[in-house]
Amino acid sequence: MLHYLSRTNPHTGSPPFDPYLEHVLRPVLDGAVMQAPVSDREAVMYIMRDGFLGRTPPQMRESYDKLIALAKEGLASDSPYDSMLPIALTSQFGYAPNSPVSCRRFLSLVSPGSPEEPGEDDMFSSDLGDEQLGRTFGMVRERGLLRGKLAVLMSGADQSVPEWVDKEGLMKRWRAVADGGEGREVWDGEFSGIIPGASHALSNDDQAEARQWLVKRVLGYLGTVAEPTEYELVSS
Repeated sequence: MLHYLSRTNPHTGSPPFDPYLEHVLRPVLDGAVMQAPVSDREAVMYIMRDGFLGRTPPQMRESYDKLIALAKEGLASDSPYDSMLPIALTSQFGYAPNSPVSCRRFLSLVSPGSPEEPGEDDMFSSDLGDEQLGRTFGMVRERGLLRGKLAVLMSGADQSVPEWVDKEGLMKRWRAVADGGEGREVWDGEFSGIIPGASHALSNDDQAEARQWLVKRVLGYLGTVAEPTEYELVSS
């Protein structure tokens, strides 16, 4: 969602693994809801610190270093294709064993050059500076792809977010950057918020209350951007 709203329209550049890609002009959206934004980089740092799936921190670090070396080697080759990393290694970090991760994608997610030079998918890390946030949240108004406002809903007990992340403070920073400068406000202050007790996917049996909270917020937000007939169709 944030890529859609903040990047050039149409996208510029041609990835080396798809030189014939033709970018399309993205249409303007009436509204946008972003649910459970998390930083893959901070999640990986989290499990490397504490261990994961029975593996110790040193074992996680060893696997991480192998993946970084393999990913950089894959991108440095002259191959026109984006190669896949070993599933036996990527699955150690929670990536699904039936979903291979490419070299380009892995480096973009874990973004080893951050926070100074974040990869294109490192948009939600808590240590990113205002300059970096200005290229994402700060570009939403300038791109003009959102008629309404941006509602951001973060899970209060997201298992992918380390305990050192100040969720309230991070949301305030995002809002300040999105609404910075002159012009209309971009951030929806009424319907954005942190979902109490919510996990990342809100899918477990103990998440019924969190899901109700989320649905109430989303339906309220939709009522501000949709025509009455459209709202009735969605809510039914």
